[in-house]
Amino acid sequence: MTEQNADRKTLIVCPICQAQKRFEIPGYVLKQESVDIIKIQIHNPSVCEHDFVTFVDHTGKVRGYELIDYQLQFTSRTGKKHSTVDKLFLEDLLETLGNFATLNVFHAFLFNYRVLIITGFAEISKYVDLLNDLFARVFPPDVPVNDLARVIDQKDFLRLNVAETEHLILDTNGLVTNSPWGDWKRFDFENEVVKEALEIIEAKSQAQLIQQQIGKLRKWAEYILADLEKNDIVYEKDMIRKLGAEFGIKATNYHLDLCKLFIARRISEKALLLGRIRNKSLDRLREGLWL
Repeated sequence: MTEQNADRKTLIVCPICQAQKRFEIPGYVLKQESVDIIKIQIHNPSVCEHDFVTFVDHTGKVRGYELIDYQLQFTSRTGKKHSTVDKLFLEDLLETLGNFATLNVFHAFLFNYRVLIITGFAEISKYVDLLNDLFARVFPPDVPVNDLARVIDQKDFLRLNVAETEHLILDTNGLVTNSPWGDWKRFDFENEVVKEALEIIEAKSQAQLIQQQIGKLRKWAEYILADLEKNDIVYEKDMIRKLGAEFGIKATNYHLDLCKLFIARRISEKALLLGRIRNKSLDRLREGLWL
């Protein structure tokens, strides 16, 4: 490996207890200058007892930390189970990628984003096939995934203009080099679905639960669309109130944003209707400017 492509040790400091440890970041990732921020989950007990995400730029400098609220408990499958079943399961995904990257991947499949898995090894293509198969098994038929994940080797990754792609990009260790959803940072829905699924041992029942929960999200989105088709303007607070009353949930801005994203990414032929959702405060401000 040339000096330019050499892995680099970066000092990671826990934002809670200030424990420190140096971690190696792959040199090929740092060489990719169009990468903005690299996201690395630090697992307990690799530095200390805390779990957090470290944000590193392409020079290897730490730019910030974020605590992880998502604690997913699972039991790893044994080597015997791995050898007898040629399938990938949620537990396997968490074991290889970690909580943060797994929820990113779930979010990408749910909202129809392409996923690129960086690799330097030919056998990883089988892992990606198994990943596609996993989500095809656990997602409902009306939310198709259609092989959203594919392999990209390190050379092609270096030639990629990451800033212009709409792909989730990560390696097989869960190091995330691109998140195409911008400032969207919340994975509450995905976390709750995966958390509930992991409480079930049997894989078929896990899939049924996941399908039911995604079905609920689709029903929320379809209810919003039906309301928008009947009204030229609907204010955000009114829509949130209606959503909560219709489905008996404590609806918030997050639920509305989740539904809007689902419509934009999964029911895109009706996405223009989202323009009818308005913010009353902004409308009043605009009216004031014209007085």
